[in-house]
Amino acid sequence: MLNSHFFAVFATVFCCFIGTIDAQKDKKTFTQEEFEQLVADDAPQAYQLAVDRKLNFDQLEFFIGYELGNERNFQYLDTLNEIYWQQLTHKDKLNFQRIQFVQEYSYLSIPEGQPYQFARSLAYVIQHQNEYKKVWGDSLYNRFILDYINVGCHEINLHPYTEEVEPFNIRTAKAEKFLQLIKNNLPDYENRMRSDIYCRCVYDHKTEAKQYYNAIDEFLTQYESNPDNFTMYASDLVRADVDIKYKKMGLKWLDKAIELENDPSNIICKAELLQQLGKNEEAEQTLLLAKPQAYQKDSWLKDYYQRVERLIETSK
Repeated sequence: MLNSHFFAVFATVFCCFIGTIDAQKDKKTFTQEEFEQLVADDAPQAYQLAVDRKLNFDQLEFFIGYELGNERNFQYLDTLNEIYWQQLTHKDKLNFQRIQFVQEYSYLSIPEGQPYQFARSLAYVIQHQNEYKKVWGDSLYNRFILDYINVGCHEINLHPYTEEVEPFNIRTAKAEKFLQLIKNNLPDYENRMRSDIYCRCVYDHKTEAKQYYNAIDEFLTQYESNPDNFTMYASDLVRADVDIKYKKMGLKWLDKAIELENDPSNIICKAELLQQLGKNEEAEQTLLLAKPQAYQKDSWLKDYYQRVERLIETSK
């Protein structure tokens, strides 16, 4: 009887011990630091834990980011993204950080070309847009939408900077397919996106210069509030060999960029553009406005200042 009791107790303790070992494989037994080490040392085991639905969101996010960052185990990524999505409840999807993470990595499963399609995370936000606007607020919702509908031209099968430009009717047909998607799902954004897509992706900057620069001016004037985009298009004009009437547009764009952001590089860029327009005296006065900051900041800004200063001096 005593031996029977001993073996019964031993069996119970042994089972508990085995249970403890098994429990250590459960997500609750891993600290984030321990899991990160597991991913680095034994990705297949970490992957199996994901497949068995034993990883939390933070662990899955780290796993996906680690494999991408280290350019390994790409065969895991679609499955990991799918698992992450399936574990999200509707409440989880209302969390900006969660849905943004899905959107950032969902491009892996989105084919390029036509017809363009939204990633399902973006489609989900659009489907529940009234609720998202209420939870996130209009500003955050608008930022999220614009971040992900401002597609690259190649994503809608347009290639504006190739040597052989497609016929205009083919380019417009491709653009209109994408714009129809916007119109059907996000009608409030259609006009903005039409203006943006035509200036970035449809009009050829050489053979259709008038339409191209007018489209840029329309987009910046009516829809843009990011100073970087005003600067980008103005800087392109400074470098471009184009008619002077188009270069004049750049002055307005740079004035807006300067109004939106106190960046001395924009002032220097404006001085360079004025010099190209033959307005040397105004260029010199404008350049002087940037001198205090140009000599206090990064060396590239000082070099830029001095280069434009030389251009003005030699053109007098």
